Amino acid sequence: MKKLTLTILFVFGIYTMQAQTYFGVKVGANYTSFRGDVEQISYKPSFHVGGVSEISINDSFSFQPEILYSVQGYQSKDDASLKTNYNYIQVPLMLKYFVKDLVTLDGGPQVGYLISTTQTNGYEEIIGDQKEFSNSLDYGFNLGVTYEMDSGIFLQARYNFGFANVLKKETNAKAYNSVMQISMGYKFY
Repeated sequence: MKKLTLTILFVFGIYTMQAQTYFGVKVGANYTSFRGDVEQISYKPSFHVGGVSEISINDSFSFQPEILYSVQGYQSKDDASLKTNYNYIQVPLMLKYFVKDLVTLDGGPQVGYLISTTQTNGYEEIIGDQKEFSNSLDYGFNLGVTYEMDSGIFLQARYNFGFANVLKKETNAKAYNSVMQISMGYKFY
């Protein structure tokens, strides 16, 4: 398995040296909740921040891997100050199709690792780390659109449809991430 992974990384590295590659940063707002066997919860605002790379494939397509710190979770429907945060390191692997010169349709898988969870009442942490009840691995699929300016600034809107159950099997419940993101970033040319 290690040899296969190293071979893939080597081939990918050779290809990216020949392709036009850009690096950048992005920051944005999340609007997150869970889907599934969960009641009395609603969407909550949060944020994401991280780095991006874009590798040109041809005039119509490019590949954009990212690494993001993303705060996800939900808030109580009964008490909007009661919020549960799931803090992830996310790695979206986006394929971008250029509809027009500055507009792309984006789609691709995403894998994430849960760093921690906390529940707060708006002023203080009221329950410690909820990680023991949560699965560490998250994965899903992203769909979105990007508007890129010639200056290197870009705007993105994206929806992440989680496929992995956020809660451990012992909880007897199923909950999947549901994340809407609006981002602004800059690519260094």
